[in-house]
Formats: sequence, structure tokens, C-alpha cells
Amino acid sequence: MYEKLIYLVRHGETDANLKHVYQGVSQDNSLNENGKGQAARLGQWLKKYYLPPDIILTSPAKRAVETACILHYGIFGQKSKPDLFIISEMHEVNHGDWEGISDHDAACVYPDAYHLWQKHPMDMAFPNGETMEEARARILKIWRHNILARTEKIIMVVGHGGVNFQILNHALESHKIRNLWQDNACLNIIEKDKNDELRVRLINSTAHLHTSLEAPK
Repeated sequence: MYEKLIYLVRHGETDANLKHVYQGVSQDNSLNENGKGQAARLGQWLKKYYLPPDIILTSPAKRAVETACILHYGIFGQKSKPDLFIISEMHEVNHGDWEGISDHDAACVYPDAYHLWQKHPMDMAFPNGETMEEARARILKIWRHNILARTEKIIMVVGHGGVNFQILNHALESHKIRNLWQDNACLNIIEKDKNDELRVRLINSTAHLHTSLEAPK
């Protein structure tokens, strides 16, 4: 029997996602209309098939906060509870000089670094940004002290691809990063038992995006 359940969500789609642009920290974009619809569908899906979260935690980025708010409304309607909290340090990986440019342009302008990023991502140090090891340490500190240490039993966390990769790989006792995929508005579920052991129940589920559920207007 689980002691704690974590619903780990990636934010909905932005226009930058469509253009494969690195958003990181400085590109604080809002959801596009499709992204809002994705979040609404996930909220309906969670309300229909899953136990409601006791608290919702989110990255400070607009795209994450907007997703969290849409999920809150989809699950709970106009109710003010449960609380929704922003965790300032749970931001996306700081991609430094790569933020605002496309994946294609990064490959052209920084060919050696891009090759490293593709082949050995945890060795990457983004120019004027974070190293991946720094990002991992930051994210896992939050995971331990701001998420798992909470008293609530069911916790929803709205993050980013880079954040979710680190948490999921930690739960899977892996250091590979590129062994997973995180689609926009995907759902992952991690459980913690009374012995503090982690088990991943669900990874990158997008079933809610391919149903006949009506997204609220």
C-alpha cells in the first residue's frame, strides 16, 4: 500500500514548443489554445478516473502555473481548496544562451556542445546557464524537501520536461535522461511506500488527449 502518491505533470503546449525553441527560465511563455485544451482534458480525466490531489505544487513559469490553474478548475471547479503553491526553485533547466533559439539553430551555432547534449546530456554545461548536474541537484533537493517531505498523501506537481526527467530517472535509479519522453500535458504517477521506496506506476500517459471528453470552453 502506498504512503504517498505523486501526480507528476508536464505543462501544456506553448508556441515555442511547436517551434522546438528552448524556453528554459527566461522565455516565460503562456500556453497556446491547444495547450489550454490539453490541460483541460487532463483535469477532466483526473476527475473521472483518479483520486483528487490534496495539494497542487507548480513551477513559477507561466506555462506551468496556467496548467496548474486549469487542472485545479477541471478537478475541483470553483472551490478554492486544495491549495496551489508555486515552488520558485522548481523552474526548468537554465539553458543560458540557448534560451530563445531553436533546436536546429543550437545544433548549427554550438555543434560540439549540441553533440554532447545529444550523446551525453548529463555532462552538458549550458553556456551562461546551468550544468545538468547542477540542475539535477537542485531538482532532487526540491523533490526530497518540498515534495516527499510534505504531509499530504496525494500531491500533484506541475513541472517541465527537464524537471520531470530528473525526478523520474531518480525514481527509476537511472542516470540516462534520454531513456524517457515527456509530451506536453502528460501524466506520470510515482508512489512512495512506508519504507520510502519509490515505484513508478505510470510514465508519459497522454490517453486523456485522445478521448472524446469535451474540453470546457
